[in-house]
Amino acid sequence: MSITVIDAATTLFTGEVKPAPTAKIRPLGALSDFVVEQFPDRIAAIRLSQSNAGQQTGPFGLGRKNDTPEKLAAYVEGLIVGKMFSVLSEHRHVARLDLMMLDAGLRAIGAAPGMGLQILVDDASRGTGQQPILSYQDIIIDNPPADLRTFTNGVIGKQEADFYLGHQMIESCLWHGHRASATIH
Repeated sequence: MSITVIDAATTLFTGEVKPAPTAKIRPLGALSDFVVEQFPDRIAAIRLSQSNAGQQTGPFGLGRKNDTPEKLAAYVEGLIVGKMFSVLSEHRHVARLDLMMLDAGLRAIGAAPGMGLQILVDDASRGTGQQPILSYQDIIIDNPPADLRTFTNGVIGKQEADFYLGHQMIESCLWHGHRASATIH
């Protein structure tokens, strides 16, 4: 049974739409794995510890005990320093998204991104002809639906993912409408 765009749009926020299983898109290897699988949990744990008097590891033991913005920035830098990254051209926008999410996420919790991350952000931005800022293009258009990147986890993370997926559906409808109207004229 296939789901039409309209059906998908009406069921998106009820949690009924499941992306088709596809291969993970991880152009930066372990760094991309970290962005998708661990970064939202680490950010959540740090935000929780910043909002509470005592250091905690977050809900359900997520994050690391006594994690700080500085320790997270150093960990990210450790994933970068001394590594060579070679990205296929069809995945360069996803690689840039991973880097921009690390940069924006670290800044959001008060950490200064390291020099290695900054160099990669600048190189990726030059390579894609974009400014070194996280944009709608990055987070909505370039974010792979079957291997989605988010900043948050849990229920809020699900809502964030639904927002991105909903906008991807809107963009798809607009694109198809534009193509259809272009063929009529």
